[in-house]
Amino acid sequence: MIIFLYGPDDFRARQKITELRQKFTKEIDPTGSSVISIDGTKTTLKEVSDAYRPASLFSKKRFISLSGIMENKRKEIIDELEEFLKQEKDNENILVVYEEKFIEKKIAGKNLIMKPGPDDKAVPLNKSEKKLFDRLNASHFAQFFGKLSPADLQKTLAALAKQNGVALTLPAAQLLIRLVGSDLWPLSQEVAKLAAYVLARSENGEAAISEKDVQSMVSQSVTDTIFALTDALGNRQSGLALKLFQEQIESGAHPHYLLTMILWQFKTLASVRQSLDSGQPAKDLAKSLGLHPYVLEKSINQVRKFSLPVLTTAINRFVELDYKSKSGQGKIEELLPVVLASL
Repeated sequence: MIIFLYGPDDFRARQKITELRQKFTKEIDPTGSSVISIDGTKTTLKEVSDAYRPASLFSKKRFISLSGIMENKRKEIIDELEEFLKQEKDNENILVVYEEKFIEKKIAGKNLIMKPGPDDKAVPLNKSEKKLFDRLNASHFAQFFGKLSPADLQKTLAALAKQNGVALTLPAAQLLIRLVGSDLWPLSQEVAKLAAYVLARSENGEAAISEKDVQSMVSQSVTDTIFALTDALGNRQSGLALKLFQEQIESGAHPHYLLTMILWQFKTLASVRQSLDSGQPAKDLAKSLGLHPYVLEKSINQVRKFSLPVLTTAINRFVELDYKSKSGQGKIEELLPVVLASL
């Protein structure tokens, strides 16, 4: 049985994979010995077939997750995988395929399946990729995880707050998004932190995160640290950047949250650099880029230290690091210092 998940929102996609895996271990294999994770960027068809194809009629059912096949350098594997899956229609093992690079793009009112191309512009799938997508999309279950609209993002944050035992007011959700951004990885951590805070002060167990709570708890402390870190990198002070990163880790900040914030800041700097280079007045950037005035002011001051190619190179390094951490190729707290030292 194939379950196909695709789209750029890897937070919700990986939440779904975790939910499916937990259901499998609860109902079928409490030991977890039949759960297999395969890195699609490096895998071979043999590894996939050995994991997914039943060894015998009496073998234990397996749960296999496969992600990142579009990033595999051996492009022939796309055709090989499509042909293999065509032969495995009656397989009772569970294969969950997640592909972040398959995206939906609305053109002339139609949702077309595409992939990110140069400069993150969507480009059509090639023949092999389209064939694999169609095969996967016709599977037992398929779900797209696109970037959420502001309204849906607010609903998702409210749901995350509920999971943490509290409510979340609309003004609080809106402020949280303005301060942190739209990435659900750091947002989820902030919601968890805020939930613990309001529950600790609650006397009857009922609590709600208010706008005032967000103003108090989601201060500019981490943001200021990220600004200081990028300042250090712009001044070629990699030692200071590493020190700031380590201080945040020791203070309890989640490594993925820090990476997300660093990546977000470099993307912001790249957007500001590109806009300024094209002649757009600085006073118009807050509206056109959707940036908080505080963030914009800091970014304009910083971006003078970076060229667009340098920023693009840094972004690519951080994105690569992010994928390595999520595919089990290393821990962020070990990989990020190496990248920071090299910038």
